[in-house]
Amino acid sequence: MKVVARLFLTVQFIMLSMTGMLNAQNSELIINIAGNGKAISPDLFGIFFEDLNYAADGGLYAELVQNRSFAYSRVDNQNWNSLSYWHLLQSEPAGVTLSIASESPLHINNPHYAVLQINNPGPRNGLLNEGFDGISIEKGAKYDFSCFAQVLSGMPGLIKARLESKDGQLLGESQISGVAGPWSKYTA
Repeated sequence: MKVVARLFLTVQFIMLSMTGMLNAQNSELIINIAGNGKAISPDLFGIFFEDLNYAADGGLYAELVQNRSFAYSRVDNQNWNSLSYWHLLQSEPAGVTLSIASESPLHINNPHYAVLQINNPGPRNGLLNEGFDGISIEKGAKYDFSCFAQVLSGMPGLIKARLESKDGQLLGESQISGVAGPWSKYTA
């Protein structure tokens, strides 16, 4: 990260210098490419990383859920909001109420969370995340699920984590029962 920051500052400095030169009268910029370049140390190595095609979030980071912290905002992309890439599922109309809250968060670095109020119980009440242009999975592979949850009021709950095809066919499922009380981590 430090190298990228230094490179960015260097590029800005060169651009500012060139702007000043272009505004001056009778300026000339000469670049000599005929000579031999400076030798590069064999001890110098590194990698160039550009976050294209979700390489950080959906690749090296191995994250399958997009906007997992409900933190996307218009500051990053004018088309985003805290519910970008999340869809409310309801077994019947008005069966679930969804809101994003930030009072008493799990951690100050993760201030947003989804609040689901189940008004009418049903088999498909919940949230769906479309991942990064879908979720790439392999047949027979094991996938870990984890989340932090709390029950604000009412009875202890059940969490079902499902992987489904685009047409809703079940590909895999895990259930976590006994979700109750303050923030706790649940895994499957």
